[in-house]
Amino acid sequence: ELKGMTDKMEILKDCSITCYFLNAVICLYGNRYEEAVGYADMVLNRKQCLEAMFMKGRALYELGKYDEAYDVVCQIITISKEGEEKKAIDKKLLLFEARVYEKLGNSNLPICQLLLKVCPEYMESYVMLRKEARRLGLHLEFEETDENMNLAIAFENETLSDDDFRKMLAENNDKKDIRKLSTL
Repeated sequence: ELKGMTDKMEILKDCSITCYFLNAVICLYGNRYEEAVGYADMVLNRKQCLEAMFMKGRALYELGKYDEAYDVVCQIITISKEGEEKKAIDKKLLLFEARVYEKLGNSNLPICQLLLKVCPEYMESYVMLRKEARRLGLHLEFEETDENMNLAIAFENETLSDDDFRKMLAENNDKKDIRKLSTL
């Protein structure tokens, strides 16, 4: 939602870790990705911060540096699972991980399925799941005579564009029908 919204904001001049963090946010969402990486690194040089790591990874992703973004994702996951540093892997990290995997050509199917369990209302996950299912040759199991199976049919329809599929998702109010899509 914030993408492109901070492009006219000025950088904070203070040299505190808080200002570095805020500058990383300003730069990331202002499409100034190189600067975002630099400010995130300034935070990370002072302390371990999963949010700063996330911003760095997102900026690297936006710069097309998918291998480096993948390394950051792996670091976040490792740190998030360690003893006293244990943190919850949140929705934005799962989404970011799925996007990075997609760009690298790695399967993001398990990540998309987990993301849909955590956040079934996030429609972009269904689009990514659809792309990955096609890539892997997987299909939904359903009867075309089933009531309200329009989304399942659309999910399987290779001629339907992702944009048209997104529109169908947005127009569908039946949560049960939408959830059937994650049953690969």
